[in-house]
Amino acid sequence: MRKIIILFILFISATNCRTNPVSEADRQKAEKLNSEAVQLFLEMDTLKAKELYTQAKNLDPYNWTYRGNLINMYVEEKKFDKAFELVDELNEEQKNSVIYYQLKGSIHDKKGELDKAKSSYKKALTKYEDIEVETEMDLNNLIGYTTIQTLAGQKEKAVDKVNETLNLAWLTKQNIEYLETFRNEFEYYQGGGYKEFDFTRDIEICTKNIDSLQSFLKKNHINTSGSNWTTGQYSGSIFVAKKFKSGLENLGIEECEKNASQQNL
Repeated sequence: MRKIIILFILFISATNCRTNPVSEADRQKAEKLNSEAVQLFLEMDTLKAKELYTQAKNLDPYNWTYRGNLINMYVEEKKFDKAFELVDELNEEQKNSVIYYQLKGSIHDKKGELDKAKSSYKKALTKYEDIEVETEMDLNNLIGYTTIQTLAGQKEKAVDKVNETLNLAWLTKQNIEYLETFRNEFEYYQGGGYKEFDFTRDIEICTKNIDSLQSFLKKNHINTSGSNWTTGQYSGSIFVAKKFKSGLENLGIEECEKNASQQNL
């Protein structure tokens, strides 16, 4: 669920900034209901959380956050028809937006309907305004756009756009790490949908120096999914998602069980 929520947030944060005709009183009520729903969700009271999310959505239908939270819950329960209903009940103006097609694509994606998801993502791209990165706040919009580009089958354009942004002189170290992490995900994307962006521990690499190996992999555009300290011949191991396997092979790095005295990195 974490990854789909992140994808929703990337678009919701920008979309909610537009003019909202709902009264201030109703907006505040909706915000309060949403906060209560979040807490109930964390306490595993999903039924009551849905009720409050629904009330918040009805009070302020122009705030995508409430609808997105509700959709997330139905998607995780695999109640895809309910999730689609929440998208299809939008008015015509809302349907002519990036997030409408992005939400539909996300639901198709989670349902395993990758062709339909890809088609929706392509439509989302046509609704985007030009992406100009002038401040740190613009980086989320950039990643939102390039994520959709990747999911729509345009990963090369996404990688180029992020690499171009990485040349900006004002970026902080944290900004660069953020952009590089997504750039690496896009570069090795294999067309399997948003689940590919999960940091799974598919491949374990034994090493005598975890920090050195992590740095080496990062330099070669390979993200790591965690590490594990051990005793014995090696000081520990690093985990990598399976989509980076070709990159590891190009570097001559093998999985733990395939080597006897490998990585001195």
